[in-house]
Amino acid sequence: MLDKTLRPLLGVLAALLLVAGCSGGAPTPEPAAADAAPRTVQTGDGPVEVPANPQRIVTLHNYTTTALLDVGVTPVGTIQVSGATMLPQFTRALSGVPTVGQNDQIDYEKIASLQPDLIVGGAVPGIDYGYDKLSAIAPTVMWPMTVPADWKRVSVETAGLVGRTAQIEELRTRYDQRAADLRSRFATGLARTPVALVLGYDDGTFGSNGPESWGGTVLSDIGARFASVSAGEDAAAEYYGYDQLPRLDDAGAILLEGSPEDDRPTAGTQMLVDQPLWRNRPAVRDGKTFVLHNFYPLHYGQALAVLDQLEQEVLPKL
Repeated sequence: MLDKTLRPLLGVLAALLLVAGCSGGAPTPEPAAADAAPRTVQTGDGPVEVPANPQRIVTLHNYTTTALLDVGVTPVGTIQVSGATMLPQFTRALSGVPTVGQNDQIDYEKIASLQPDLIVGGAVPGIDYGYDKLSAIAPTVMWPMTVPADWKRVSVETAGLVGRTAQIEELRTRYDQRAADLRSRFATGLARTPVALVLGYDDGTFGSNGPESWGGTVLSDIGARFASVSAGEDAAAEYYGYDQLPRLDDAGAILLEGSPEDDRPTAGTQMLVDQPLWRNRPAVRDGKTFVLHNFYPLHYGQALAVLDQLEQEVLPKL
């Protein structure tokens, strides 16, 4: 669950970097990709000359870490990452990968010791990543990022750096086709059922994420309508006390924050559903609450997993 103090969107984007770190030895470098070639990339920091077939890549944002894993490339080092924002097999794949700090607290010496030939991350406004220090170690690409749905663009751009454009395009096409299929097949239920993305906090409040949030982006792609409590939010959650639970009453279905690794709500969300007022909500009485395993999809593989769960567990019941 994201820290309630990080309400602004940019703060939430940064917070996704901070949850659960990994440590250990570096993985075996991936084979060189056949279509990789030297290129100059235009970034917010100016043009960057990217080597052909980079083999030792350090990632400084979950978006770029998962983009590489999506196309079969494991970084040799990564910033601390959140298990809530990637598939369980990706969390396992990173179990032996050294961490190089968190957010703007980067261990430049650790990065240098890994001898990377490319550093790639996301530039969230207001955070100083020490670009000059990073670029002195290896070519550094920091993709501009301002909204949750930037993971789509960052995925494609990052895969292109390592010559895996065909692989990411296959994933993107599969996602777009599946989203279009669900939008068509379940159009009636989606049209009549406003949905809410809901999470609870351990301080006795709850929040709703909007259409431009991580999970909201996927729901928007299948044509979902949003309940009023979520529709008014661009991305990051608004916060309410439990006495405000009637705000959920126009939601025909509620998707709750869960973990990619099990079927339970997160701890703060469990506190929410244990409240007596919770049981009086129409969607709760109608049995239309669902734990969304991948509440924060940040890559195509995880977004496809969201579509799988929606198709199997949610959409047929709308």
